[in-house]
Amino acid sequence: MSSIRCRFEIQGLDFESCEAGTTVEVEILLPMTLELLENAFPFEGIYHFRQKIYNKSQNNWVWADVLPGEAKLASDTKMVEILALPLSFGFHHETGSLYPDWGNALAEEERSRGWRRQPAWASKANAKAKVLQQRSSESLEGLADRVDDLTLDGLADRVDDLTLEAKKKLDQVMASDAAVKLGQKSVAVGKVVGKLFSSGLSAVVNSAGNASASSSSSRGGGGKPPTVARVPGPGARDVLERLSADLGTRFDGCQSPQHADLATRLWAALVVHIPTSSSGQTHQAHSPPPPPPPPAESFVSQEWKNRCGFVSDDALGGDMGKTGVLALKALVYFTDTYNRKALRMATANSASVAANYPFGIVAVNLTLMLVDVLGLRQRRFLSAAHWGVFEHDIEDSAFNELFCLGFGHIDFLWRDRKATRADFGAIIKQTKSDLQELLAAGPVDLEDLLQRANRAGLVH
Repeated sequence: MSSIRCRFEIQGLDFESCEAGTTVEVEILLPMTLELLENAFPFEGIYHFRQKIYNKSQNNWVWADVLPGEAKLASDTKMVEILALPLSFGFHHETGSLYPDWGNALAEEERSRGWRRQPAWASKANAKAKVLQQRSSESLEGLADRVDDLTLDGLADRVDDLTLEAKKKLDQVMASDAAVKLGQKSVAVGKVVGKLFSSGLSAVVNSAGNASASSSSSRGGGGKPPTVARVPGPGARDVLERLSADLGTRFDGCQSPQHADLATRLWAALVVHIPTSSSGQTHQAHSPPPPPPPPAESFVSQEWKNRCGFVSDDALGGDMGKTGVLALKALVYFTDTYNRKALRMATANSASVAANYPFGIVAVNLTLMLVDVLGLRQRRFLSAAHWGVFEHDIEDSAFNELFCLGFGHIDFLWRDRKATRADFGAIIKQTKSDLQELLAAGPVDLEDLLQRANRAGLVH
């Protein structure tokens, strides 16, 4: 046996948290090690893994920590069950902290599930997390105060004050006895000099808003002045709040006509054109007809799993449940706007083998990664250079285009590296790093973002 099926389940701080209960199945090469588990696990964050094993002495199943080295497997094991405990998954919705308090959570879970005693490293990690939480809070607040003090508006006000002071000095000089004694021609020359001096200072005031242009122009901004780190404006905040609301809205095709329309469009764009994962062949004239649409009251169908790379029949409410309708909207935008590209990617990876990536699950992971980059789950939008991209974004095109860029980049890296599913963790981390670098360059709007992405080689 060269590989084994592995089923991951994320256990959050509580059973009602957004991440708790998320499951995904992948193929793991043998011998199975902690490093292979970490590379194969498709979600962002730092996790501790526990493996479900059979305890012969107690004649029951227990959860054991997966430590460095080769994991123990029973000879008849067909599926390995792994519990993933997020040690750093982002902002916690109850404690309001960047680093969750795992001490009480692990202790309670041990009592309720009969897990082994909390290891010593978990206590140390929890203590260190509290220190990091306090330091990060202090650092972010101090940074925000400094950014407020150094805004370009404040710089412009300071230049304006200096302009008025200089004008007063000039008026005093021109009204002095020495100036009066000058000849008429000399006075005229003096007034011309005064006007030039005043105009020069006014030019400084008018260009204060573009003070950072010279430092960023070498990166190429399409001729547009780059932005500096600042909190999102009113327009951008409205867009980000809308995206956060979609993240928290579960799919309901029965009650929401909009949700039903999205599901129908995705089905028409992908499912009817993609072969089943078992055949790996495109539809021919002699092939069975395309599958009928799923029932409107549930939109549950095994074709989501067989053709589109999801892990359950309830792809829209189950697999996409942790991203609300945000991932669904982004995927529909992708299939509508870049239909041939999306269909090529989905069809090429329809067969469930190690050399292909699961199309639907990658879409969910990519959405979760963008949620983390933009801070959508915690709705804490700190000063950044990229908020201008969202300022005049009426139809949420900026997020959707970032999704399309990221998905295309993942597909390119996968093919370029001849990757297998064990390489997915490294590929999505590389994609996240490349998108963060693109945003940090300070694109002023969506057009500027796409131009920069093209120059950076992120458009495939």
